[in-house]
Parts: sequence; structure tokens; C-alpha cells
Amino acid sequence: MVNIEKRNGKMEQFQRVKVIVSVRKAGATEEVAQKIADEVESKVHEGMSTAKIKKLVLTMLQKQSKKAAGAFRAYRKHA
Repeated sequence: MVNIEKRNGKMEQFQRVKVIVSVRKAGATEEVAQKIADEVESKVHEGMSTAKIKKLVLTMLQKQSKKAAGAFRAYRKHA
């Protein structure tokens, strides 16, 4: 598994399910969430920050669902 760096500096194993859950909560379909998780999982690398992962998710989500991307962006501002 790949370890990623959380905002607080701690390292944690990448969990694709967290991508799926956050994208679904933003309003995307299960199919879109799975597709984005697949793509993120293929691009994530050792030491990558969660901020970069979230930016990557947002970029992909904007191509799939503008409405969900807006919700995801709004949630990120408060997280």
C-alpha cells in the first residue's frame, strides 16, 4: 500500500474507499465515484499529500459532474 501525508503531517495508508465516500457525499453517482477512485488510485504515490489528492479528485469530478464538484469544493473549504 501507498502511504500518504495527512494535513497534520502524519502518514497514513491510502484508502480508496475514502475517495468513494467523499465523492458520493458530494452528490456523484456510485459509477462516477468508482471511476474517480480508480483514477486517483492509479496516480497516488508515496508521500503524496491529502491536499493534492483532494485537488486531483476535484479536477476529475469537474469533468464528470459540475454540481457534485461544487458541493465537493464547498465541503473542502470547511474541512
